[in-house]
Amino acid sequence: MSKALELLASGSGNGLTLYCIADKIGYSNHSYFSTLFKKHFGISPSVYGVSNHALPSEL
Repeated sequence: MSKALELLASGSGNGLTLYCIADKIGYSNHSYFSTLFKKHFGISPSVYGVSNHALPSEL
Protein backbone atom coordinates (compact mmCIF):
# COMPACT_ATOMS: atom_id res chain seq x y z
CA MET A 1 0.00 0.00 0.00
CA SER A 2 2.93 2.35 0.45
CA LYS A 3 3.56 2.12 -3.30
CA ALA A 4 -0.07 3.13 -3.85
CA LEU A 5 0.51 6.25 -1.72
CA GLU A 6 3.53 7.16 -3.83
CA LEU A 7 1.65 6.67 -7.09
CA LEU A 8 -1.39 8.59 -5.87
CA ALA A 9 0.79 11.44 -4.63
CA SER A 10 2.31 11.80 -8.08
CA GLY A 11 -0.85 10.75 -9.93
CA SER A 12 -2.16 14.16 -10.87
CA GLY A 13 1.10 14.98 -12.61
CA ASN A 14 1.78 11.64 -14.26
CA GLY A 15 -1.63 10.89 -15.77
CA LEU A 16 -2.16 7.66 -13.82
CA THR A 17 -5.75 6.75 -13.16
CA LEU A 18 -6.97 4.77 -10.18
CA TYR A 19 -7.38 1.80 -12.53
CA CYS A 20 -3.69 2.04 -13.56
CA ILE A 21 -2.46 2.46 -10.01
CA ALA A 22 -4.44 -0.57 -8.81
CA ASP A 23 -3.05 -2.62 -11.67
CA LYS A 24 0.53 -1.46 -11.06
CA ILE A 25 0.45 -2.68 -7.46
CA GLY A 26 -1.17 -6.00 -8.35
CA TYR A 27 -4.93 -5.49 -8.07
CA SER A 28 -6.89 -6.28 -11.20
CA ASN A 29 -10.10 -5.01 -9.58
CA HIS A 30 -9.91 -1.29 -8.80
CA SER A 31 -13.00 -1.44 -6.59
CA TYR A 32 -11.39 -4.06 -4.38
CA PHE A 33 -8.21 -1.99 -4.24
CA SER A 34 -10.22 1.09 -3.23
CA THR A 35 -11.97 -0.86 -0.48
CA LEU A 36 -8.69 -2.18 0.92
CA PHE A 37 -7.04 1.24 0.69
CA LYS A 38 -9.88 2.84 2.65
CA LYS A 39 -9.77 0.10 5.32
CA HIS A 40 -6.00 0.48 5.63
CA PHE A 41 -5.74 4.28 5.65
CA GLY A 42 -9.25 5.46 6.61
CA ILE A 43 -9.66 7.49 3.42
CA SER A 44 -10.51 6.55 -0.14
CA PRO A 45 -7.73 6.71 -2.73
CA SER A 46 -9.62 9.28 -4.79
CA VAL A 47 -10.05 11.59 -1.78
CA TYR A 48 -6.40 11.08 -0.83
CA GLY A 49 -5.36 12.02 -4.34
CA VAL A 50 -7.11 15.40 -4.18
CA SER A 51 -6.47 16.21 -0.51
CA ASN A 52 -2.86 17.38 -0.79
CA HIS A 53 -1.97 13.80 0.06
CA ALA A 54 -2.84 13.98 3.74
CA LEU A 55 -4.03 10.92 5.60
CA PRO A 56 -6.74 11.40 8.25
CA SER A 57 -4.15 11.29 11.05
CA GLU A 58 -2.34 14.18 9.35
CA LEU A 59 -5.37 16.43 8.93
